[in-house]
Amino acid sequence: MRAERYDTLAILFHWTVAVLIVGNVLIAWSLGNFDEHDPVHDTILTVHKSIGATVLLLALLRLVWRHSRGPLTRNRRRNRFTPRPVRSVFSSAQQTMR
Repeated sequence: MRAERYDTLAILFHWTVAVLIVGNVLIAWSLGNFDEHDPVHDTILTVHKSIGATVLLLALLRLVWRHSRGPLTRNRRRNRFTPRPVRSVFSSAQQTMR
């Protein structure tokens, strides 16, 4: 029998990637404050690229993890934290796509 919710590692993958992406966007925005010939610009760009590579690696690991665990069952897809109106809209959209 499959579990009814995401496991801890999947949640950890998700939130780690989310935080890294938000941080990378902030780093990218900060690059505009430095001259391209400034050594700090190069350092920040290196960090930006490293975070991007880490996100790619984590996304690939997440796909491997997801493949090894199997797809979510219909009950596992429901998120108790999603507001009811949002769930209704998504549910209606899913019904019309079938």
